[in-house]
Amino acid sequence: MISYIFDTSFLISLLDIDDINHIKAIELISELEIWNYKNKFFINDIILNETYTVLNYKKWFEFLKKLEDFFDWIEIIYLSWNNEEYISYFKMIKWKVSVADSSVLYDSYKYNLKMLTFDKEMLKISKNYL
Repeated sequence: MISYIFDTSFLISLLDIDDINHIKAIELISELEIWNYKNKFFINDIILNETYTVLNYKKWFEFLKKLEDFFDWIEIIYLSWNNEEYISYFKMIKWKVSVADSSVLYDSYKYNLKMLTFDKEMLKISKNYL
């Protein structure tokens, strides 16, 4: 069993058929065999809030329901955010990323989760700090 944490970039790509990484997201999520409940999937509060905001701006509210249905289907596990730890990690890595992105990096490290992201900076950082 492998555990994963979602980033906003991946979730947007998964839901938005016009997104440049949509096909990659569909292929990757299919390879993970989510329908077998073989793997565990996580999201933290800060990424959930960011994803709702981006979906609302890009696709309006009908996509919020699609996201919630997807989370119900895979039985997502919610991580409550710890601002102090996220901010400390954000300051420590000293890269040009958002606090939201650094929260995924931090949770990935802390809980031994593989990141589901298309963010190139996050992938670079994970090679240096995780």
